[in-house]
Amino acid sequence: MFIVRIMGGLGNQLFQLNFYNYLKRKYPKAKIRINLSYYINDSRHGGYMLNAIRLPIKKLYMTSHYRFVNDKNYVEDFSDSDNILFEGYWQNMRFFNGDTFSFPDVFKGEMNNDSKDILNIIESIPSSVSIHVRSGDYDNDICLGNVSTKAYYNNAVKRIQEIVNNPIFFVFSNNITWTKENIDFGNCTVYYITCNNAPHDAKWDLLLMSKCHYNIISNSSFSWWAQFFNCHKDKKVITPPYWINEESSCFTIPQPNIQKLKYMECVSNIPNSIHDSEAIQFSCITFLEDDPSVLRRTVATILNQTYDSVELLVICNKTLEVNNEFMHLYNQSHKIHFLYKDTTKALEKANGNYIVFVDYSSYFMSNAFEIIDKYLLEHPDTNFLKFSYIDKPTENVHLCTEDNTSRPTINNLIFKKNPIIRLFNENSFTTVNSFVDFLSTNNFIYKNINTVLLNNVVKINPEPAIVGNKRSLFYYFKRLIKELFH
Repeated sequence: MFIVRIMGGLGNQLFQLNFYNYLKRKYPKAKIRINLSYYINDSRHGGYMLNAIRLPIKKLYMTSHYRFVNDKNYVEDFSDSDNILFEGYWQNMRFFNGDTFSFPDVFKGEMNNDSKDILNIIESIPSSVSIHVRSGDYDNDICLGNVSTKAYYNNAVKRIQEIVNNPIFFVFSNNITWTKENIDFGNCTVYYITCNNAPHDAKWDLLLMSKCHYNIISNSSFSWWAQFFNCHKDKKVITPPYWINEESSCFTIPQPNIQKLKYMECVSNIPNSIHDSEAIQFSCITFLEDDPSVLRRTVATILNQTYDSVELLVICNKTLEVNNEFMHLYNQSHKIHFLYKDTTKALEKANGNYIVFVDYSSYFMSNAFEIIDKYLLEHPDTNFLKFSYIDKPTENVHLCTEDNTSRPTINNLIFKKNPIIRLFNENSFTTVNSFVDFLSTNNFIYKNINTVLLNNVVKINPEPAIVGNKRSLFYYFKRLIKELFH
């Protein structure tokens, strides 16, 4: 028996149902069932939403004689008679049958009157554009968050305005307030859709988006299905440059080929330039390691700050050609610079008044530099500042004090530019790497530079510290919830 476990929201459920149908086509003699045990303990996003489709349900979740297969280790080396539990998101075009795919039963039921009115407007407009903004659970997600950024949506709107005559936008979001404050539609007509707030009405938002001629989607399976159900032959879909930040140890991940459809166009998720009127205050320096996908998150969080006067210098340890695909994502931005090994020029090239050394896997809260800049304005004599970080192994929030030398580290340090360059030159370092090693392994920074503590850290309040490392914020919130509710 094959059992396909269904989990997640409507978009994920549709991918899993598509995989279920794929198995039925591939193994016509096999007994195939779906399992809904996920929703016993997790009813987020409205729970199971495909009740209108008659499917054989297997209530038993798991027994010892079932083999576990997910979308990372999936290989077709089993027979019709195997007992297999399939658990994953199955976001891969290999499981699709041909170019068209639809689930008309998904949209069974009576649409509310407001949605009917919006549908009539959409169908009467040849230049209708849906835009889906995913907020809430994505905001601080290490794997999925900060991909569909403010810059992405504004770049996408500009791109639509270039290719569509008089576009009219229909905005779908669980945070309409954010879209009104952050997305610039210029003089275009905009409809903010708020008539389907109940969880099981999500399908009507999906239907309305699919009826629009053009789609701007987020890195969300929900809006992906909206564009896929779009039947306009000349449709154009704008998508983020990538789907995820890095592989997650907790969840299986979508495959990149769901973005490589011929009618899709990727646009950048970082601002193209800084405001000419603003000087650079912070120059962040980081290193591009072997896996550039991890660095994508750091780049996006730094260059999408609420505080605009930030630039990023990336020192590549391998040749620039090796990282060419990664660099191509950012080649239109004046806020990011790539340097190859000749790192002596990194400090020289920095335009900021302060130098920030950043771990390549760090995650900055969107207002981090706004908080830091406010603090530095109030303490103009500060030469050196170490701000808070979260340590993944111990799940503790650490602060730097003058006598705290137990764990010296260069990451998440801010130096006033002139003193740090003078220190660099006076000690005749040949590379920034050697300088970083010196600062990381010696107590020099704690004994010889004016050290200031940034107090804007919350330890037992459900608000994260300024910066976290990799998945540390996930573990921090998990521990926090345990403390608050258990």
